[in-house]
Amino acid sequence: KFHLFPNPAQDRVRIVYSGDLLPEGNRITIHNSFGQLVHTKSFTVKTIELDIQSLHEGVYYIRVNGQPSSVKLIKSSRLY
Repeated sequence: KFHLFPNPAQDRVRIVYSGDLLPEGNRITIHNSFGQLVHTKSFTVKTIELDIQSLHEGVYYIRVNGQPSSVKLIKSSRLY
């Protein structure tokens, strides 16, 4: 139960958790299109902002708390 915006993005994305209560041990993971873990971050609030400037252009998958479903993020160097 989370939303990601903007998408596509250049340098930052905001992730908003929409559940009633945050479970303990919250963690966001970002995997590249090869399934390799490229970033992880713990969080304790419902809205966080991630700096993605260091990521290369491409497609990434974001998971919260190891859920089986993920959200596709498109990292772009420029937006039209």
